[in-house]
Amino acid sequence: MKILIAFLLLFTLPFFYENNKCSHLLLAQEEEEILEEESTPKKEKVKESKKQKQEELEFEESDQKGSKIPDRLRYYKEKYDETYQYSFESVWNAVKEAIIDLNCMVAQEKYSQTDEGFFKGKLESDYCVFSVGLDSTFDVLKRYSLELPLIRGGRWMTGRMKYVFNIEEKSDGSVYLLLRGEISGFENYVTHRVHFWKSNGYWETYILNRIREKLLAVKND
Repeated sequence: MKILIAFLLLFTLPFFYENNKCSHLLLAQEEEEILEEESTPKKEKVKESKKQKQEELEFEESDQKGSKIPDRLRYYKEKYDETYQYSFESVWNAVKEAIIDLNCMVAQEKYSQTDEGFFKGKLESDYCVFSVGLDSTFDVLKRYSLELPLIRGGRWMTGRMKYVFNIEEKSDGSVYLLLRGEISGFENYVTHRVHFWKSNGYWETYILNRIREKLLAVKND
């Protein structure tokens, strides 16, 4: 009897192994098909986020070469401004595009023409969120703040940046841009409110570089 059972197992086990193997292969194939059927916008959003992080990394590396300035003060300036040899319209559009590139939105925009015929205007971004969640926000805020508010036992949940651009056309044909940035974050444990303070200039410098790139692209076209 034992010999008969052993004989049956010898011939049936390979059969069950092959069936099980086929089941796993079919399951893996179904999983691949499900992944392929994921929505394109979701994939594109992840791709854009990775691209932006790579661009930020390249920006930091290029700016830190040979620099002996402390990280906290590397990008800090009393005033963030630029003068461009481009038309008012080109600068205006480049600013709007740079804001959108940060996955942010334009909150307000208005411009007018002076009695002399020169344009001037103001562009404000929405609050651009760069960090969410208790695990990493505190470290991220320290990285981008001139002096992070001291709240003992505080738990920071979000980090945001707001940009205000004043743009003015000059009589010599140039365009002057003045940028004011403001960093903020929501503390959820002690104060339960949003706090505002001065940034260390990283995001101001970053977006000014983006604007310059946009204008160079216009010139090359």
